[in-house]
Amino acid sequence: MEPYRADPGAGALTAAALAAREELTSGETETLLLHGAFRQGKVLAGDRAPWLAVGPEPLVGERAYDLARLVRDRVEDLVAASAGASAARRRVNKLADSLEVDRERLRGWTLFRAVESGTRALTAGRRQDAELLLEFASWL
Repeated sequence: MEPYRADPGAGALTAAALAAREELTSGETETLLLHGAFRQGKVLAGDRAPWLAVGPEPLVGERAYDLARLVRDRVEDLVAASAGASAARRRVNKLADSLEVDRERLRGWTLFRAVESGTRALTAGRRQDAELLLEFASWL
């Protein structure tokens, strides 16, 4: 991400994302075993329990970090919608409230993870993916 600080298009978002990460990691936070790749397509109806999360990429961290990927799920639909920006902010608030996660922590991790993925897409030459992710991040 660091090389994109000076980029005219991604610079301000990269700086904001890095600042959010610095703030989010500076204090004491909860530490849980996380799914790591949690999104709608990874949740199936189950027999033993109503829902089953599949395809984990386990890591340790706080819930807001894992949920940030769910907030940006189907980002292409959000960007295509006329009210995408407000829908993205509503997603953060509804998800945070329903799961009792701090709204600002969820917003911060969502910003960081979207910009991180967007700059990774730029590096890989996937400009369209990068533009979607960075536009989404700009709404937060």
